[in-house]
Amino acid sequence: MKILHTLAQLPAMTGSGIYFSVLIEGLNKLGHENAALYAVQDDFSFDSADNIKKYELKFKSKNIPFPIAGMSDEMPYDSTVYSKMSEHDYEVWINNFKEKLLHIKEDFDPDIIIAHHVFILSSLVCEVFADKKIITLSHSTDVRQLMKNPWILEKYMPHIKEADECICVSLNDADSIVNKIGIDKDRLKVYGGGFRQDIFYQSDTKKEDDIIRLLYVGKISPSKGIYELVQAFPKLNEKYEGLEFHIVGNCDKEQKEELSKLSEYATNMHIHSTMPQNKLADFMRSMDIFVLPSYYEGLGLVNIEALACGMRVVTTPIEGLIYLLGEKINNSGLIKYVSLPRLYDVDKAVEEDKPKFIKDLVKEISSQIESIKSKETVSEEIMEMIREHSWEGIVHKVDSDIKRLANA
Repeated sequence: MKILHTLAQLPAMTGSGIYFSVLIEGLNKLGHENAALYAVQDDFSFDSADNIKKYELKFKSKNIPFPIAGMSDEMPYDSTVYSKMSEHDYEVWINNFKEKLLHIKEDFDPDIIIAHHVFILSSLVCEVFADKKIITLSHSTDVRQLMKNPWILEKYMPHIKEADECICVSLNDADSIVNKIGIDKDRLKVYGGGFRQDIFYQSDTKKEDDIIRLLYVGKISPSKGIYELVQAFPKLNEKYEGLEFHIVGNCDKEQKEELSKLSEYATNMHIHSTMPQNKLADFMRSMDIFVLPSYYEGLGLVNIEALACGMRVVTTPIEGLIYLLGEKINNSGLIKYVSLPRLYDVDKAVEEDKPKFIKDLVKEISSQIESIKSKETVSEEIMEMIREHSWEGIVHKVDSDIKRLANA
């Protein structure tokens, strides 16, 4: 079957970009003929199988002079914020993507389209390919963007309800997709996300020292709770010797100084640039505790990747993650949840609640440190349950949907 995959961002550079890339790769292995439409800029190159047809739309170019618009307002690369785009910017963006879609319709003529993000490009896909089967795929950031800026839905997404099916990665987005965006409940499925089992796995070698290493991976953004996390570091240093704190995420000089200041210039805090997945997985295998104190996540797949690498986890109660992992993993002690502060504007913490949030982070991280010090083990049954959340299972679910829609 001929499948077109669409994404208005860089492939492989964010959670949605990884989902886009892995789904193409998986469906390619199952024998489908795949084509991909995606955004590029600067010197980015999408590494994929040779038999996948690529249609690139170049930003920061003559046709589109501004950077790629990011579904999150802060991206790990140079980006434009949707809510700050002018009427002319939207016109340029829409016209260029529509022109590409019309070309693909003639050149590739897909049987089915998998349109990533329930957003403007997916609405254009529904308009241009009205005679084809279309699956939209929500990554939560799209829902958050529309909740913060409902005028985008009203003004630029008139065809989004025409998709044949919608897959979302998070259970807590389902109501918004049905009630706010207007996609029928009977066309909605919750699949979560997957991890690369060939990349994220436990190490066979044992540590040679007693240092306990904590890791954060993600954007250096207030919505990720990173600034509260680094304020927990001095308190943890007071309780324990032999700790290291590692942060993986691109940050500028000003952000780096702010993180250092909030950590009380902890000499055992180390900041690293964003890494490709294979290098990140190697890094994770050398770590002990993963911490993601984010105020808003659709799934927080990186938590599962950390678990698969043998790390203990401390995170906020991400509904999609809790639903996906299930009762046994959630109650195993391998993952601890820190209650969120009160939030406003979807992902901003009420200032007066932050001290308690920091205190709770210290408490749950300390609990995981104690588990490591007492050499608590994790059963193979729990690790096998974690391994079940690999991409292979997601790909087969989507393949079944494709075949069912094709025969409908």
